[in-house]
Amino acid sequence: MTILLRIKIYAHKAQGPVGFKLRQGQFMRRLHTQSNTSMQPINIHPKKHTRAITPKKTSLPKRTTLFSLLYWQVRPWGRLNSDVSLNLLEATPKISATIKLPAKVLFQIKFRFRAFPFLYSDLENKMIHCVTQVPGTDRTRYSLDYDTLVIAVGSYSNTFGIPGVKENACFLKDVQDARKIRKRLIECFEYASQPGLTDAQKSDRLHFVVVGAGPTGIEFSAELHDFISSDVSRLYPDLIPLTRMTLYDVAPQILSGFDSKLSAYAHKQFDLKGIQIKTKRQVENVMPDRLVIKDEGEVPYGLLVWSTGLMQNPLVASLEIAKDAKKQRILTNTNLQVLSDDKIPYQDVFAVGDCATVENHDLPLTAQVLNKKKPTDIVNSDVGFKFKNRGMMAYIGGSKALVDMSSVHQGAKNSGHLAWLLWRSAYFSMSMSLRNRLLIPYYWLLTWSFGRDIK
Repeated sequence: MTILLRIKIYAHKAQGPVGFKLRQGQFMRRLHTQSNTSMQPINIHPKKHTRAITPKKTSLPKRTTLFSLLYWQVRPWGRLNSDVSLNLLEATPKISATIKLPAKVLFQIKFRFRAFPFLYSDLENKMIHCVTQVPGTDRTRYSLDYDTLVIAVGSYSNTFGIPGVKENACFLKDVQDARKIRKRLIECFEYASQPGLTDAQKSDRLHFVVVGAGPTGIEFSAELHDFISSDVSRLYPDLIPLTRMTLYDVAPQILSGFDSKLSAYAHKQFDLKGIQIKTKRQVENVMPDRLVIKDEGEVPYGLLVWSTGLMQNPLVASLEIAKDAKKQRILTNTNLQVLSDDKIPYQDVFAVGDCATVENHDLPLTAQVLNKKKPTDIVNSDVGFKFKNRGMMAYIGGSKALVDMSSVHQGAKNSGHLAWLLWRSAYFSMSMSLRNRLLIPYYWLLTWSFGRDIK
């Protein structure tokens, strides 16, 4: 494997125990890694500072293994002379990782790789055991040792063990799921546009079902309705009267985490749009073109989207470490260090994301929790992890939304167009880069002007 390493160093007068100034420069080095992931050392020599300060001789960890993580922080306090090896497993083919140092040195590492899922880990001996899964090659097993291990494998969509869900339903986890939904939706309309079909056959294929009435299921249903009514209707105007949507949930009401008045408002808006909401329903079986509902029987569908929450990643289940009793997530302390079964933290093993939770904190599986779990802000902090819920938002279609920030202020609740503006403002302001902040309003303007591209 060949890894392209780009290092950017920004000059900044360091404060505290490091008293030197680094020259500006940019270094590029092509590193050739073998099966043991050995790399050539990267030497960065600081320029002498006018003050007589002797930095402590500390170096970066030699091997840092990350699982689906995009950034990590270590704490060198002195001369930077290191042999750094980064290994990412169970990740997407193209990732950008950033390592930030307290001395205002920024390493930006860009690399391409293939994923090699691992079988199990030996935390006591700092080893992970992997198996290759490259198509067309033998399944070769090998081991990797590490100095620092970060576990961020996320979680899986919860199917509750219902037969056929995994094989026939679409999920809302990544870009591949979105493409699959889009492709399936167009296929349903193409099928229904064929001559010789009865209206009943067309209606069955144009029945779109969403299981799960939480914020994700509600937002998807609203976006799907907008997409069909605004864009698909231009290509298939004769099929729109035969199109229907149904939202199923086992709970007695939708958006159970929101204020009851906001939940009732969303229910009313869905009724006006013609989206059927059926609560207190339990799915018993899912087949390629129909699902079985308890006390209701078989229901035909063309597209089934499953949005019923998250479940434990099988990898997390295989780890013999402390887990919370409710959701079986990895337990960590406030510095995100993984706890053993005896609640003793592993000093060099960390866990972040949906697969982990902080001890004595019942954290929701939301993006704002992950944003507060940045290792760059916590690992070297004396305060540790702290989280305060800033509220919830949900889009309900037709340029309307719900905003429930009662956790911040009791009266901070809104619905309708103003809430939609707040919802969009939050998405815009929380974008991760300047590029996204420029692209997001640009695409909003394109969509508003010309509609979505459905080719």
